[in-house]
Amino acid sequence: MRDLREKALPSLIKLLPPQSKVIVATSGGPDSQVLLDLLGSLAPKLQLKAIFAVGVDHGLRANAGSELDLAEKLAKKHGITFTRIKTQINRNGNILTNARRGRYQLLFNHAKTIAADRIAVAHTATDQAETVLFNLTRGAKLHGAGGIRPRLGLIVRPLLDITHDEILAYLAKYQIIYAEDPSNSDPHRMRAQMRAAVLPALKKLNRGSINNITRFAKRARQDEHLLMQLATRRAKKLSNNNAILEAARHGPLAERTIKAWLKLCCDVRALQSEILQIISLRQNGAIANVGKHKVMRSRNYLWFLEITPKPQQLLVPGSTILQPWGLTITTKIESIGPQNDFRNIFNKQRVAFDADRLHFDLVVRYMQLGDRFNPFGNQGTTKLGDFF
Repeated sequence: MRDLREKALPSLIKLLPPQSKVIVATSGGPDSQVLLDLLGSLAPKLQLKAIFAVGVDHGLRANAGSELDLAEKLAKKHGITFTRIKTQINRNGNILTNARRGRYQLLFNHAKTIAADRIAVAHTATDQAETVLFNLTRGAKLHGAGGIRPRLGLIVRPLLDITHDEILAYLAKYQIIYAEDPSNSDPHRMRAQMRAAVLPALKKLNRGSINNITRFAKRARQDEHLLMQLATRRAKKLSNNNAILEAARHGPLAERTIKAWLKLCCDVRALQSEILQIISLRQNGAIANVGKHKVMRSRNYLWFLEITPKPQQLLVPGSTILQPWGLTITTKIESIGPQNDFRNIFNKQRVAFDADRLHFDLVVRYMQLGDRFNPFGNQGTTKLGDFF
């Protein structure tokens, strides 16, 4: 059986390029102690520019300080700078969720301060299996089946192929002292129930169940990536700027196509519920909300509507800057005799109106459903939406 240092090295090399400045998130727990020791032991092979260990004391437990002492002692053994950050967590709502968010924010802030380009955290294959199973029980799709990502921005997770049993064996082999967080065995926590009942039962059915689940998650991420590439190509083919053919709502790539279109045309990330609202648009003129924006069904197209600006009074004569686009409309009043053919002044940037028939003040506003106008030279009125 390969030593864990040998097994973990390829993942560490992939996620931590040479000359990286790496922060190791430490708690004194078994997983983070192993990650810290691996980086300290393999530093010459990894050719990292610098390694920093950071432990966060949330002020939730009296033993947190002594647990971080273990991490600090291990860091000093490897010559790694250790920083201890004390903070107070908002106790309203889910305390553990608040602690996690606060911890990551502090790690990001510290990374910015010391110009670190990676933050290594110690999620393991066991954590991955728990996450995938939780997501599946909640009705996750392929993205959720992919579980925890090995890298997300600055965050890297080099231990996602290492099980908790391998962690404990490593700690015993190298006689590394660690602390146990009592919240990990709290029977009220879903993860604790998973560790106590579900994972042991799966291991009885198949000794390699955890590794098999992590391999499944990796394949799910690869499949999701490929499907999103196909959906992006489809979105490019069916869309034109802020509009996409309503046919994009159909087929097995529908949700991903709409998601890709919103990202391509408007750099907007829609929630799953918002994408489903867009797909369900049936009637002409129906609208779905996407954050502060809207998507409207108009005949054979779906249109992305920017944030609706407030109506603005048009200066006549004068210049008006339209927000939020920064466009300028310049107006002037001219006298034209019967001998002038003023139709020659029309182009895409210029238009003429009969001042005697206008009702001042003039207001510029966003298009509304039902708007109609009488185009020059046409008989009768036309819907503004049809004209566009």
